[in-house]
Amino acid sequence: MSASDSIDALLTDHATTISVAYQKVNDLSAGRERWRLSIPAQPESDPDLVIGRALRIADRQLRALEKAIKALSQFAREHGRNPHQYGQADTCPCDCCWTERALAEVRVTLSGEGK
Repeated sequence: MSASDSIDALLTDHATTISVAYQKVNDLSAGRERWRLSIPAQPESDPDLVIGRALRIADRQLRALEKAIKALSQFAREHGRNPHQYGQADTCPCDCCWTERALAEVRVTLSGEGK
């Protein structure tokens, strides 16, 4: 399994976990489910555990994203030649322009503008 495939599988699993937590919050808010703490704990159904797991995953994803952004930014700085030496910035195939476009897409997505 390639690193990319592994990351895709993790992101799919994380998205499912977060989706389950959203549904749990919706069910609690709509009165379809009551808040409960089971003994022994039921990790797949106790609201605090379901929601807590999703929040931990979101935190890990944010930290991973932060590391990736720092790495891309460092690459762009270290390899910063004339950013448009191969053409226009939006179509230039050089690594620096590609990196800047990727960072711009990340910024738009994080800001919520890309919805």
